[in-house]
Amino acid sequence: MKRRIRKRRVLKWIGVGLCFVLGAGWILSSSKGVWYAGSEWSIACIGGSLGIGFGDFRFQLWNLGELTTEGEWLVDEFGGVQFWWPSIQQVYGPTDVMFFFPIWMFLLSTTIATMWLWRSDRRPKSGRVNCGYNLTGNVSGVCPECGRAITAADQA
Repeated sequence: MKRRIRKRRVLKWIGVGLCFVLGAGWILSSSKGVWYAGSEWSIACIGGSLGIGFGDFRFQLWNLGELTTEGEWLVDEFGGVQFWWPSIQQVYGPTDVMFFFPIWMFLLSTTIATMWLWRSDRRPKSGRVNCGYNLTGNVSGVCPECGRAITAADQA
């Protein structure tokens, strides 16, 4: 039981950290674009989305005069969020395909899962409505803390 509680605690805090990282990434990627273009694949964080590409994207960046033949990381200004839904884009040929996944979708699902973990760990109220005394095992019908009669609301 203790090990399960510890795992849940670790998962909750990992979820909080991941929410902050995804939120910051979404905000930053709407103003700056960061990508790596290689000869066979590329990754990008631009326009509020994460992109994964298959194909040779070096030619597109080579025209900008900012990329060598081996491929490297590139940071550039980017104007706002452009990808609100998942999309597939062909760049130069039928084999050069880029898949974009909006960061807000990862952020929303991570936030919901983290909130569920935090909410499910709340301890249930097990005391009287008035004084908060724990009535477990009390059969007398009177609260020993405040001296009042136990009602149906206190038993629930």
